[in-house]
Amino acid sequence: MYQRKTYHGYGAVQITSALYVPNEMKLSIFTTFFCCFCLGIPAMIYSSEANGLKHVDPYRAISKAKTARILNVWAMIIGFNSIAIAAYFAICHVDL
Repeated sequence: MYQRKTYHGYGAVQITSALYVPNEMKLSIFTTFFCCFCLGIPAMIYSSEANGLKHVDPYRAISKAKTARILNVWAMIIGFNSIAIAAYFAICHVDL
């Protein structure tokens, strides 16, 4: 999980380098409230799980963060397309 390297110089220094786990919580909150509620809630759950697993199991945390990112992207696609369709019908005054 973590790579430990010891460098010897003027004293023994142990540097621990961790894997980067992206934080998708802000994007998940945005997509929940402004784009697609149905996909935003699971994205928030996956983001929260990724934040919780960040220090315990970074590989599972990265996997959950990627899942949250995919859900967020689809929520934005659905939300922006819905807004575009609603704007089109509002501007053109088309009755369904």
